[in-house]
Amino acid sequence: MPTQTLEPEHFFKVRFDTPSSSKARIVVEAKGGPVDIYVVSDDDFLDFLGSHDVYTAKYPKQTDLETILSLGTHSWKPWHLIFENPSPDKTINVSYQVYP
Repeated sequence: MPTQTLEPEHFFKVRFDTPSSSKARIVVEAKGGPVDIYVVSDDDFLDFLGSHDVYTAKYPKQTDLETILSLGTHSWKPWHLIFENPSPDKTINVSYQVYP
């Protein structure tokens, strides 16, 4: 699984094309503390940056996550998997994988 180091109060994103099934299996492991995980369509990404109120799915305070995500109405558009470290002082290592 790819791993990314996430500094305190920072985020990183990974952009994916939608699988042909419109579903994706997401597996995440966070070491060092929980992360907030968002799934945001490409069209909504800039709005998300401004308010964090626009997203397709939200998984707050996760250290281990495995889920099947149905992308529904956004099935033909790219999307973003966003990991945010809410901690003011902890660095977190995030490992993730997305399976079609």
